[in-house]
Parts: sequence; structure tokens; C-alpha cells
Amino acid sequence: MRNALRRRVGGARVVFGVAAPLTAAALLVAVPAAGAKPGQPVLSRGSAQSAQAGRQTGATSAAQRLAAISGKVGSLIGQMTLAEKFGQLEMSGPTGPNGTPGQTLLDEVKAGQVGSVLDLVGVANINQVQQAALQSRLHIPVIFSLDVIHGYKTLFPVPIGEASSWDPAAVQNDEAISADEATADGIKWTFNPMVDISRDPRWGRVVEGAGEDPFLGSAIAAAKVRGYQGGDFSALNKMAATVKHFAAYGAPAAGREYNTVDMSEQQLRNIYLPPYKAAVDAGAASVMSAFNSLNGVPASGNPYLLSTILRQEWGFGGTVVSDYQAIQELEDFGFATNGADAARLALTAGVDIEMGVQVPSQFATYPAYGPDLVKSGKVSMARVNELVRHVLTLKFLAGMFDHPLTDPNRVNTAELTPANLAAARTMAARSLVLLNNSNNALPLSPSTSSVAVVGPLADNPSDQLGPDVPIGYSATDLKSVVSVLNGVKSAVPGATVNYAQGLRHRVHVDLGVRRGGERGQCVRRDRRRGRRTGRGLGRGVLAERHQPARAAACARAGDRGDGQAVRRGADERPAVDPRLAGRQRAGPARILVPRHRRRQRGGGRAVRQGEPGRETADELPAKRRPDPHLLQRAADRPALRSEQQVHVEVPRRAQHTAVPVRIRAVVHHVRAVEPAPVGEQRPGGRRADRHRGHHQHGQQDG
Repeated sequence: MRNALRRRVGGARVVFGVAAPLTAAALLVAVPAAGAKPGQPVLSRGSAQSAQAGRQTGATSAAQRLAAISGKVGSLIGQMTLAEKFGQLEMSGPTGPNGTPGQTLLDEVKAGQVGSVLDLVGVANINQVQQAALQSRLHIPVIFSLDVIHGYKTLFPVPIGEASSWDPAAVQNDEAISADEATADGIKWTFNPMVDISRDPRWGRVVEGAGEDPFLGSAIAAAKVRGYQGGDFSALNKMAATVKHFAAYGAPAAGREYNTVDMSEQQLRNIYLPPYKAAVDAGAASVMSAFNSLNGVPASGNPYLLSTILRQEWGFGGTVVSDYQAIQELEDFGFATNGADAARLALTAGVDIEMGVQVPSQFATYPAYGPDLVKSGKVSMARVNELVRHVLTLKFLAGMFDHPLTDPNRVNTAELTPANLAAARTMAARSLVLLNNSNNALPLSPSTSSVAVVGPLADNPSDQLGPDVPIGYSATDLKSVVSVLNGVKSAVPGATVNYAQGLRHRVHVDLGVRRGGERGQCVRRDRRRGRRTGRGLGRGVLAERHQPARAAACARAGDRGDGQAVRRGADERPAVDPRLAGRQRAGPARILVPRHRRRQRGGGRAVRQGEPGRETADELPAKRRPDPHLLQRAADRPALRSEQQVHVEVPRRAQHTAVPVRIRAVVHHVRAVEPAPVGEQRPGGRRADRHRGHHQHGQQDG
């Protein structure tokens, strides 16, 4: 498989180990151009010899530079306190209004409590935070990160569209432009490429990857890394790339986001791992651990993935960052007993940076529990130093120590340039897949006299952008977007273009939620990077045409329509359906939802629909019981979490009496890491040595 993978990414294997990033950068010249045909000579004999000599010189220079960086990193680690070390392992976000840094973040970086920042945009904001970081005791800069998925200001086709071009060279050029624009704003680290193979169309994030084929996915993954990082991502117009989500995130059960993944080793290594490996071989600076569990073990606490495969087998020497607050979610899986245990599991598994975002909070487990874990001996100091070394090396390689501040004037000339917009148009043309062209209707002929354009999104520039638009994309930026309707008018200026909206969408509310969405329903913004979990209309359609309907729907959902939380106490809960008024006195109607990732090892319980982080379900109601919070005065009721969902409607079937169901309990005995001694008795009288190496399944007596 490894040999095949080398052929896929261009015939050269780049080692990302001790001299990882610089060696990879020096050897990238050995990879043939993406457009070269198989067997086509790239260099003459003389030029090949010169190139070989150049590669050897480049590799030597890279190794020397990395050795110098290693010495500087070792010196810094020797001067750092334990709290400062864990500060480098923590990632925070802006704390001020409207995406501004906020005094809390400024104080954190100045005190050395945070080593990296995400979701902060604007060169002025970024320079302000960096200046505070440079005032810290050791003057260690922070590095700024963002989801730059398919463009920054100039937006390219969505990743699945880019992959449809089957042109890695064009994809690489797209990401180079994205890096140029993002770094002009001070962002030096992107959480892309997403290389998850996806074969279930029900999964809502298929659009972010290259599709179902590991061959194509590997080629696109390597191209994206080269585009973002170039030969040296310390250059002012280059940025560190992150391959995500490691691993097998694209294979959740039933296509449900964040769901568990269960697969064989054969399928994992032959189908799902090759694109990650291709990105690592191309020199990816970092890897993101996934939300999901793989065969029962969450990725962010999985040493088999993060240590055995990634570092030992693949020789990865870069930085591992968790997904959004994924370490705290080890508790939700039932894999960790508390926050301290979650931090211990992630640290020992190999997660260098915790994306805690809110610092301090229950989501920032490293600074809260890390020092005590070291003092108690549960995590060694050598382990902490190793993780800090990965983080500081990333900053040196990204040029943060040499150029911590960003030129505020560069942004005026680097973004949305005519050349960048032309490149986006070219890729859009290459990515389109024409399924039917009846009577040769396309391309439009200049002699066409009349054209009908039908559809609610045709006259909506914002919906031309697709999902994963970077934070900070403004109304001014939208002026560069050409809608379908305007594009057709431009293509046939002499024709009569008739536009009809066609289908008028009905506002659909599945859940009342914390934040008012832009997409035609009140969508929930959960705490994972503010990602919308509801999918509705386009951003512009609703804002332009359905504001009254949206206001009414969101009012029923308990949302003011301006993206602000309305649940401050039970007295502000939305009105219960009048048909259930009789039940309200006994407490709100409840719907059973299977317990999700919480204490699965213990006595799992059903939770009320609307608890944070839970999916909706259309099940039978539980036995009515009073809500203790409703029995208190409004002033005495406890504050509700801002992320808590609001229960909007109860299905009609909830009016009927639930039907009791008997479920026979089954106990699953799973083989431990260490085999049980020969002859040991298991529950049910089974001997541990009868089926060694296999799962033991036995039914509970009775």
C-alpha cells in the first residue's frame, strides 16, 4: 500500500520525522508537476543531475536550520514554568464583542496562558493580540488560525467541486491564493485540508472533502498541502496546513455527524488512511484529531492513531491539535470520568494543542488540570516538554519569531485582486459537471433572443459562496460575487432575460435554538466552531424575502431573531402547545432521546429533548414528572447554559399514552488490553482462554 501511495502523490516519499517540515520542503521539488503524464520525462539527464545536487544541498540546509531551531526551542523550554508550558498547549478565541480580541484574551496571552488563537480576523485585531503576547515574560508569539477551506476573500468552488476537476495543479494554485490572502490578515495556520473519505451521502460534510476515492483524495490532499505551505511556510505569503480529521471521520454510522465509526483494520488502512498519509508525506505541518470514536476509542484519546500510526509508522514530527473542544468531550463519550481524566488521556495519547476556545472554562482542561497531573506523576514532565517542543517548533517554522507582526498595508493589495478572481472563475469552469445538455443549450449563443432563469437562489450573491465561508466575510466582500442571474445577463447582453423565483420555501423550524440563523430556520449554533447543525435555506433568500415569517418562527422557537440567546430562566421558555396545556402543570412534555456519548459504561439514562449537544428524536413521551426548576420562583431558578437548546414543538403522537416496551438486558464483555489469565472465569461461566483475542458476548442471567 505504501508503494502505491507513493505513486499516487507523484513518486516521491517525503519523510516528516525528526527533520520533518524542512526536509519535506526541500524535497518537494522531487515531485513531478501535477499535469505531467505518466512516463513523461520531466528533466534531461544533465538537469536531473543538477536537480539531484540541488536537493541534497537543500536537504542539508534544511537539516541545519531545523537543528538551529531545535536548540532555540530547548532553551525556551528550559526557562518556562509549568504553567507557561501548559499555556503553549492551549488555544483560545476572541472574547470581545463582534469578534474583537477582548481584554480577557489580551490578558491571557500577555500572561503566557495561551499559545494560539483561532477565529480572530482583521490585521488590526491580530496585531493587537500579538503585541500583547510579545510583552509576556519570554516574549513567545502566538500563532493565529482559521478554517480557510475553499478560499479566504476570493472564494473558490467547494472542495468536492475542486476535486471534480481532477486537476491537482489547479487545486494547488487555489490554495496558494488562499494562503496569500489569509496571511495578509495575519493568519498563519489553516485547519485544512479535510481529507476524510466519505461514502455515505447522508453525511452532511461530504462537501468539504474530495469524495469517495482514496486515489483522488490522496492526490488532492498533497496538492492542497503544497499550495498552502509551498517550499517554506515561514514565507510571508504561506501558512501551515492541517490535515483533518484524523481518522476515519467521514464514516460515521448512518451518516450522522459526530457519530461513532466502526470498521475493520483492512478498510481503515486501504480506504480511509491513504489521504492522511499523502498529506503527511507532502509535509503537512499539523494534524487534527477527530471528534469521532474509532472502534470504541475516541480519536483525541487514541494512542493507536496518534502515536502508533501517526508518529511511529509514518514518522510524523509535527503538531497535533484537537478538534473544537474535543478533549472535554471525552467525558461525553464516557471514555473519561472527569475533566482531569480527559486531559490525562489526551496528553498521553499525543494531542499537543487543546482547542479549548473558552479559557478558562470546563472546555480548557489542559491548564486547569495539567499541572496537577504532572505533580501527581500521572503525566510525566518529559511528555509535557515533548508536546511543547512540537508547538514551539511549529511557530519557528511558520516564521512567528522572525515576523510576529503583519504589515497592515499588505491586505489592501493582496485580497480580491483581478488575478485571484480570474483564477476562481477558471476553477469554477473546470469543476462543473454537466449532466445533460438538451439541444445544445450550452454554451449560450450570443444570438439567443430569450432566456428564462428560474430558482430562489439565482439572484442571491451570498449563496454563490457555498458553505464554510470564513469568519469576517463582509457585505463589501460580497460586491465581488456575481449571481447566476447577473452572469446570464452578462453572457447574452442582447437577450431578454426573464427571472422567476419559482419555488417559495416555507420557513421550517425543527428546534428552537440559541442563535437565529440566516438559513431559513432557527438553526442551533453548537459550541463546535459555531457550526450550523440545522440546514435550511440560503443565507440571502430568507433575509430578503422571508423576514416576517422568520421572525414569527423564531419567536415560537424562543429566539429574538438577532442571534441572541433568550433563555435566561424558565419564565422565558416558549409557550407550550395549547393541546398540551393540561400537562404543563405537571411539568413540560418530555421526549425520550437515547443518551448520547455520556457515561455509556454506567447506567445510561434518557435525556430530555433539547439538552445541549443532543440530537432530536421523534419518540414516545416519558412518564410525566414535575420539573423542579418550574416549582421555584423565577428569581431563584438556576441560570441556563447559553448553548442549551429550546424545546419548540412536541410531536402530535406525544399526546397519546406511551406503550410500555420490555427490553431484555444484554451484557457485553469486551476483551481488555491485557489478556486475562488462563482459567479465569468470566460472568456466565465462560472461560477467558476459550476465545482469546475475540469479543466475549454473554447474556445476563434472568
